[in-house]
Amino acid sequence: MLVIALLGVACDRPAPVPLSDIEAYQAVVTGGLSGEQARAACVAIQAEGTRGDCIVALVQASAKEEGEGAGFCPEAPAGVWRDECWFVVAESRRRRVDREGAAAACVHAGAFADDCGQHLWQSEVRRVVVPRMGQPPRDFAEVVPELQRIHDRWAPLLAAGTDLDTRLWERAFANGFEARGWVALKYCQDLDAAYAERCRAAGATIVGLRVRSELPGGPRALCQTALDDAALWQRLRADDHPDLRRVLLDEGEAVGCTPVGQVGG
Repeated sequence: MLVIALLGVACDRPAPVPLSDIEAYQAVVTGGLSGEQARAACVAIQAEGTRGDCIVALVQASAKEEGEGAGFCPEAPAGVWRDECWFVVAESRRRRVDREGAAAACVHAGAFADDCGQHLWQSEVRRVVVPRMGQPPRDFAEVVPELQRIHDRWAPLLAAGTDLDTRLWERAFANGFEARGWVALKYCQDLDAAYAERCRAAGATIVGLRVRSELPGGPRALCQTALDDAALWQRLRADDHPDLRRVLLDEGEAVGCTPVGQVGG
């Protein structure tokens, strides 16, 4: 009788059938599982990529509904999935205006730490550098003190764990050139030496990108081009300048050719 009774219990309460990886993933992303059940389902997934994707999806859902889900990130596979998980947490904290918490999450974001950090400060930089519609761009010398204050607010939180010290200035001056629609290094000349160097470097980076992405044939177009060719600089939307000629020489040499002319003119 005892055996029959036990069989009856077993029939009434069958053992749960293990979910396959894809079933577990779908149950989490469609909201069929949540909280601890969802976490357990994600962690049990054998395929590393699916497990990582599941945990990131769980954190994204948690950020929308009940909190940020940071406690799930250590469960993600080390590497890209865990890094992305912390990036998602940082974005959630940023939306809640939790500067310290967002920065701490970015520092944990591994390969995405630098991009994550930029997401925290980039809107502040753009508000300073990019003019409102109908307004002329502000001189770099005018905006540098404001940019320095933005840098100094974020430095205690991000300088040690991200490339804040270089990227903020690179993006700030690049935004300024882009707002003007033209790269002219004369805009850098009234800045103190350290800022002027960063300004010129930002202009050089933009010109290098334009060579690779906008010249027909890319850098190979430089093989038959003179460095003082006015049409070339017009296409690059930049003033002819020795620092920028060096960029053209470097881009040409990278594909095995040397543009015609000298850096100094």
